[in-house]
Formats: sequence, structure tokens, C-alpha cells
Amino acid sequence: MVTRLLWGYRNYRRIGQILRVALGLAWAMFRETRFKKPLSSGSANPYRHVRRALEELGPTFIKLGQFLSARPDLIPAELASELAQLQDKVLPLKREEVRQQLSRSFGRAPEEMFRLFDYEPLAAASIAQVHKALLHNGREVAVKIQRPNLQRLAREDLSILRNHKRRIARSFPGRLVDVEEFIDDLGRKIRRELDFTNEAFNMDTFRGILAPIEGVIVPQVHWEYTTKEILVMDYTPGVKPETLSSGERRLAAWLLLRSLLLPVFQEGIFHGDPHPGNILFQPGGRIAWVDFGSVGRLDDAFRRRMMILLVAVAQRDAAKVAELTLEWGQVAGPYNPAHLYEDTAELLERVSRLGKGQVHLGQLMVGMMEISLTHNIKLPESFLLLGRALLAGEGQARRLDPDADLLGAALTLAGSRLQEQLVPKLEQEDFYLKSLIYRESLPTLYRHTGEILANLSRGRQQVVFSHQGLEPLARAVEKAGLYIALGLISGILLVTSRLQGTDQSNLWPVILGVTGVLWLFTLVLWKITWK
Repeated sequence: MVTRLLWGYRNYRRIGQILRVALGLAWAMFRETRFKKPLSSGSANPYRHVRRALEELGPTFIKLGQFLSARPDLIPAELASELAQLQDKVLPLKREEVRQQLSRSFGRAPEEMFRLFDYEPLAAASIAQVHKALLHNGREVAVKIQRPNLQRLAREDLSILRNHKRRIARSFPGRLVDVEEFIDDLGRKIRRELDFTNEAFNMDTFRGILAPIEGVIVPQVHWEYTTKEILVMDYTPGVKPETLSSGERRLAAWLLLRSLLLPVFQEGIFHGDPHPGNILFQPGGRIAWVDFGSVGRLDDAFRRRMMILLVAVAQRDAAKVAELTLEWGQVAGPYNPAHLYEDTAELLERVSRLGKGQVHLGQLMVGMMEISLTHNIKLPESFLLLGRALLAGEGQARRLDPDADLLGAALTLAGSRLQEQLVPKLEQEDFYLKSLIYRESLPTLYRHTGEILANLSRGRQQVVFSHQGLEPLARAVEKAGLYIALGLISGILLVTSRLQGTDQSNLWPVILGVTGVLWLFTLVLWKITWK
């Protein structure tokens, strides 16, 4: 009982904080939209106040905003664009708070765990901050420390959302999305990100995938020092890209694109947040990927469609791109195929750069999402997340090298992947890329055939045959049967009369037999004539 009262008090205290921020947001929005008096300079987008309010409320609401930024079908496009810029930089933890977090996780002070520990953070965000340290064996490491009480704060926020889900369901957003499913999905994402062992596993996975690419670094995890709230990895310093030579910048751009795309085609996994702070540049043009808290995953069908999309885009095949939009998504309302094709063709022209005619693949995917919303087609969330990741990575690569070609790199990797799957020694890249278009339909055919056979074996499937144009054949078969029956009966009667023909005293069987034959013959003629 006491626990429930305390938990309720915490909820009410948190609700009070949320209401205070919400009132400030309402006043800022009202002042700016009603009286055209912005409270501060900067972006003219009034939705910036929503972004700042979410940043003030902390990690749960930042993740909520990031989740909504990937759903422009639920919120205005301007708001989705603003929420995509959510930042989680906050004031760093105090020295004593850092000591308490490490002591709570390991039962020892930082000075006992490490030979040296720098209390001045390298970076500070809403979920964690990173410190440099030195292990007793002399190895430099980066220590990622989760902020205190985040688990409790996330539970409180999710509890508030669940307790008010009926009210949310009656609101306008609640009529657009399954509120319970939305809250469960949000909670699952927050729990994954607050468990640093998930990020550590992601780092190991990416390090294995990117190992063949010389010049790409993923820090090694030190599992003996890693818990749900502490992540220890190799320390990887970085340099500013402006200090690299032109050749090194071109190499760094190529490595960035290749390492961004290879996990997509090889394992169906991608770095969900390739912003400048998560990609460190090294002398000589090498790069290092860090911070794997945001990782997306794609199934085999998604990857196959992605490869087909590359071929269609390279050939400027707007009809195939429009068809893929329909295959990827779910049609939620009426749409005009001709208008869908026109908008897709216009998008292809818009994202093609003048001169060389290169296509900005990330912009294309984001544009496909916008077109799908216009035509009542709901694309999966993973599509937009991948599109934004490619858009961010492509932008970084082009800042390093204006000639960086994401589509060309993707076609090369997709071709290598298809070469392994289809014909390992085939040299005609265009041939096996196009073959995937025909290969796409085979898994669906196999799956549907298996489902039909399984249902037949369980008695759940019914097969109904409806013939057309077979009536003449049916009548001919029926006539033949009548003729055969008539012939058999006539033959029996003739044999009987022959055997009894010498007995003049017993003619009645013969007379009755002949009468029956005549009657049967008359019936047959009538049926044949009137059929």
C-alpha cells in the first residue's frame, strides 16, 4: 500500500513537471502563431518549441519525438522535420554522481577499477556521458556512463502514458494509431537503449561485418567492465575532417559509403544515426564508427526490394519505382496509378543532380515516403529510418568529396551480394542485377503453394471446379451410355428368344421382352431428340 502511494506520488510529481513544460509550450506557440511575436530568434518554424519542450522533459520524450519524426503520416511534415533535429546534449554529471554510478555498478570506486580516470567528460548527452580512462594493463578506453535514475524515470513516463491511454485514444492522434501498440513499441525501444549490453552486442556485430574493409574501425568492447549501465570500449581519438588532405578526404568518403551500405546488404542491419558525432575521422583517411545505440534491422524481402530499387533508379525506371512503393507499403485508401507514376517520375528528375545526373539515394527514399503519404500508401517505419540514415551518410560523404556517389557504391555492393546468391562466377553485373526482378516472385510462389498444401492436408481448403463449354461432351457421353445399355438389353432378349424359340407353349417371355425393347428404344429416341 505504501509502495503504491509513493509510486502515485512520483507519478503526480512527474505529471506536474510535464504540465509545467506543456503550459510553457502552449504559451510560446500561441504567442508566435496568434500575435506573430517569436520568443527567440532562429528558425521560423514554430514547431521548434515542441522540440525544445521534449528536450527539456528528458530521454523518454526525446525518444517519443524521434519515434514521431519517423511517422510523418501521423504528424505534420514541418513538425516531423523539426523533431528529426532533436538534440540530447545536456549539462554533464557532477564528479560525485559519476563516482556513485560506477560504485553502484561495480562496487568499487573509479580509482580502483582504472589506473587513471578523467572526470572531465568527452561528451555528455541525455542518456549517458563518456569519460576517458586507462586500464591497469595500460590500454586507453572510453567509459560510457548512464545517467542516474533513468530507468525509474522511463518507468514513470511509460506508466503515465498507459494510465491515460484511454484519454489518448479518444484524442485525434489516438484515432490515427493503435495507442497501446504505440506505447509498447516506445517502451521496447527505450528499454533497449537503456541496456548498454545491447549496444555492446551491436558493436561486436558491426565489427565483424566491417572487418574486411581496411581503414574502417569499430572499437572493441571490454565485456569484463560492461554492464547494463556502463559500457567500456577502446578509446578512439578523432581529427577534424578539415585537417585531411584531398586524397584522404576522398578515401574517407568512399570508406564511409561502403561501411554504411555493406551491413545493409550482407546482414540486413544498419547504423540508424550516422551523424558527425558518431563517425570519427582518423589520419590517413581512415574512419571509426561509434555509438551503436540506434540500429535498424531489415528482413530478406526488404533487402531484395532494395536491390531492385537500385536497378530501377539506375535505369530511371519510374514505373518500377512506383510499383515498389506499392509492394513495400499498404494501400490505406484510394489512389490513382497514373498520378503515382507522374509524381515518382518527377521525384526521380528532382533528385538527379544536373550535369552528371547522379541520384541522391537518401533524398529519393525520403521523397518516396512523402509521395506514399499523398497517395494513401503506408510505408513501413524501417523504410524511412533507412532513408534518413542514407541521407545523413550521403551528406557527410559529399561534404568530404563532392563526387561521392552513394548509388554507385550501393550498386557495386548489391551486385557482389547478388553474384554470391545467384551465379558466383558471372561477370555481367547488369544481367544478375536484372535477374533479381524475376527471382523476387519465386519465394512468394513457394510460400503460397506450401500454405495451400498445408490447408488441404488439414481439411481447411476447398477446391471448386467450374467448367465452361463442356455441355456437348456431356450429352455425347450420356447418349453413348444409353446406346450401350440398349444394346446390352437387346442382346440379352435375343439370346433368350433364341433359346426358347423351339418351345411354342412359352412365347409370353419373348412377347414381353420385345415389348420392353420397343418401349426402351422409344424412350432413348425421345431423350436424344429433346436434349
